[in-house]
Amino acid sequence: MYPYQNASLAIPERVSDLLSRMTLREKMVQLFHHWKSTETHATLEKYMEDGVGTVYSSWVDVEAIQKYCLEETRLGIPANVVQETLHGGCAGGTIFPMPIAMAATWNLDLMHDVYTHIAKEARMRGINGTMSPNLDVHTDPRFGRVDESYGEDPFLSSRFGEVSVRAYQGEGELIDQEHIAATAKHFAAYGQAENGQDGGKADLSEQSLREIYLPPFEAAVKAGLKSVMAAHNEINGVPCHGNAWLLRDLLREEWGFEGMVISDAGDVNQLCAFGVARDFYDAGLQALKAGIDQEMYVAGFEHLEDAVNNGDLEESILDEAVCRVLTHKMECGLFEHPLPQMRPEEELDSAHGRELAYEVAVQSMVLLKNENQFLPLEAGSLKKVALIGPNIDHEVNQRGVYTRPGAHVVTPLEGLRNRLPGEVELLHCRGCNIMDEDTEGLAEAVAMAKEADVVILVLGDSIESCRECYGSKSGDRTELTLAGGQSRLLKEVCAVNPNTLLTLINGRPQAIVEEQEQVAAALLAWRCGEEGGHALADLLLGKRNFTGRLTMTTPRHVGQLPMYYYRKQRSFKGRRYSFESHLPLYPFGYGLSYTEFRWSDLKVSPKQVQPGQQVQVSLNVENIGSRSGVEIVQIYARDPLASVTRPERQLVGFARVPLEAGEACRVQIPIDGKLFGYYDARVRFVIDEGEIHLIAARDAGDEGLQVTVNVGAVEAIREAVASEGVTEALIPD
Repeated sequence: MYPYQNASLAIPERVSDLLSRMTLREKMVQLFHHWKSTETHATLEKYMEDGVGTVYSSWVDVEAIQKYCLEETRLGIPANVVQETLHGGCAGGTIFPMPIAMAATWNLDLMHDVYTHIAKEARMRGINGTMSPNLDVHTDPRFGRVDESYGEDPFLSSRFGEVSVRAYQGEGELIDQEHIAATAKHFAAYGQAENGQDGGKADLSEQSLREIYLPPFEAAVKAGLKSVMAAHNEINGVPCHGNAWLLRDLLREEWGFEGMVISDAGDVNQLCAFGVARDFYDAGLQALKAGIDQEMYVAGFEHLEDAVNNGDLEESILDEAVCRVLTHKMECGLFEHPLPQMRPEEELDSAHGRELAYEVAVQSMVLLKNENQFLPLEAGSLKKVALIGPNIDHEVNQRGVYTRPGAHVVTPLEGLRNRLPGEVELLHCRGCNIMDEDTEGLAEAVAMAKEADVVILVLGDSIESCRECYGSKSGDRTELTLAGGQSRLLKEVCAVNPNTLLTLINGRPQAIVEEQEQVAAALLAWRCGEEGGHALADLLLGKRNFTGRLTMTTPRHVGQLPMYYYRKQRSFKGRRYSFESHLPLYPFGYGLSYTEFRWSDLKVSPKQVQPGQQVQVSLNVENIGSRSGVEIVQIYARDPLASVTRPERQLVGFARVPLEAGEACRVQIPIDGKLFGYYDARVRFVIDEGEIHLIAARDAGDEGLQVTVNVGAVEAIREAVASEGVTEALIPD
């Protein structure tokens, strides 16, 4: 046994020993992430004669890969095996709602259970790493990948990012056999997409970068994150894959990240397309020196051996990257457990997984409108229900991206069939398409609507119109209206039956200004995963109550974009558009319930604090309705006087409050005093002396209840810094 094979030794010692035994080429191939199909032995020999860094599990026989690495390569270094598992979906595994829906639950405990389940299933298929969570903060819903994120808010995205990392990886420093290494993506500012287009440039101040787009990644690093994926885009003229300030100075030196940095697919060679690299040889050198440790779609890094031999690259720089890759593999236990304990797909997607998927779907759906308490439906009074729309039975649109077939998907059609009483006749038809204007089914839909007691329209977007862009495919849009023949279908159905409910199965906010006025009720079901049909049926029939809240602002029109709730305080606050409202259609945090809540007696303790000191916000919440429900209490902060302009309000805390009808409780929410700080004109983090207004509100547009906390003068508290645990960095100059 060589030292690197001895699990009792410290990982740095093992890595140092292994590195000393490796040839230059054996080092180089550890920086390769192969995306190609490697099913056959001949292909294995062609691409992996000296080993491999990472393989993508969807296209490979994982067991064959690991056996080849162990038995056919000189040093027997196992492969890192990854999948997306963004919301489950490894082959045969449980398919949860998309992350934008997960965030709409505002339920961190539930998400911990979800990601723990995803990790366990991934290990059952030989996967030891995931290319998630997606921590992009999105401010433009035209971008087709908004459904992969947790929405527009840095604080909420940070909290979900922390939970996902800890649940994926477990609580120890090493990854055990029921957990997987997390990869936060896309680093950084990928969500600040110019024109709403995938990979658009991010021209923004360092102040905005640090306050909006970086916090979720920093939170993930502090949670023990093992891997980071660089973003497709550029920031202020520098592509992320060649950005040494971003990947070395900030990520490693400032934040202390010690894990692995990987490229996104093909993005090293895209340095040539950006016009900053001469050729793939040059691109590989730039990316490695900037801080990329492993290249997906190998193009630039295959020249690194030549670069060292030519004197263009110091081998020590390559060694740094190799050490991080080897460390990653050892932390995942691959040297001790190289052969996966593969379980058949039939053993995945357990009853527990389906229960979790159902619960996430129920808690994520958002009730947008409920005129005259149209919902819940009284099943006993119904004779005919018409289920109409292109998404009534579309499994792919419902389950979303990065999923593999295997798990059974319960669509709205199946869900209502299973939940409606047998004496209720369920009529159904598509009515129209999403990707074209075909109206062949319109007449059938209108005729069906005429004879029904209630119409449930299931519209939204398709997997083609809201997705990642690659090749000739694009999920970005110039409009947020209902595509295809959907608006016409809704108009004609509502004309013959006013008892119409609109359900949206989609991945982004949609501007349904006219549509929501025509229907009796409207709700957002998102891409709701494998149990979405049952969740929808139970909510419509009142077996469950709506608790979901929006995590992206819904604009009325694309002309309002970018539109996010934390807009800066400014002069001329009364500015309006000539022909459109300046207000959103639905604000961040918005969502209705079947019951009503009353809030009172908002307090903060202590009222006088030192910079960075935690405070406790408390208030009374009472369910004054006739049904049990869950209130989402949102706490926003506002700094009325600062050295630079500050947001009108910014989320700093929240709580889910379940209450039975007539029940009341006192809610306490801790607020981190560091959230009162900001980056000043010289990009220094400061916490000012003075007032901070704390607002308890139901959503970002709600006036809510307000209380004031006073941050003490710096001079008066400097001597107390050490005893209170407040760092000098939090004290303004």
